[in-house]
Amino acid sequence: MQNTEASELPTPVAAEPEPRVIAVDEAPIATKPQGSSNSDLIREALRQRGKPYVWGGASRGGFDCSGFVCYIFRTQRGISLPHSASGQALRGTPVDRSELRAGDLVFFSTYRPGISHVGIFIGGNRFIHASSARHDVRIDELAGYYDSRYRGARRILGGSGRFTSEELENLMRDPMPTSGEPE
Repeated sequence: MQNTEASELPTPVAAEPEPRVIAVDEAPIATKPQGSSNSDLIREALRQRGKPYVWGGASRGGFDCSGFVCYIFRTQRGISLPHSASGQALRGTPVDRSELRAGDLVFFSTYRPGISHVGIFIGGNRFIHASSARHDVRIDELAGYYDSRYRGARRILGGSGRFTSEELENLMRDPMPTSGEPE
């Protein structure tokens, strides 16, 4: 007969809690105060204009489309997203095209059927994305090529995400914050 008294069982060792990466499904919808414009997220995305397109890339050295979105949301919100456009299209909440806000993810069917490309809506019917090896990280309009391939949008963050035309133009001209402006 086996003796199973508590004194013979190993004493559990209290482990230090592991750092926790917040998955989008676990993160609150609004990770910033309501009414915030997501300008810091857009500003960081704009800082990456001209960075090279690198298949599988998710760092300042180069991005593919979903890697670009991963990098922006990880660095600006601590949110971990899948490194695939189709995986990102399953996160957050659906958004009607007429309700797009800065910071929403926009999805496209480009080189194959289904979701194959993603970018970040910045307002003014424009979005920023890691386009292709020929065009790097750039801003495009949701018109023409992208209009015909548009497949939907998802909102990962809360906040107003609305800019006036002047605010958006200022961000695009100078994505660095001015003195006294919070990052």
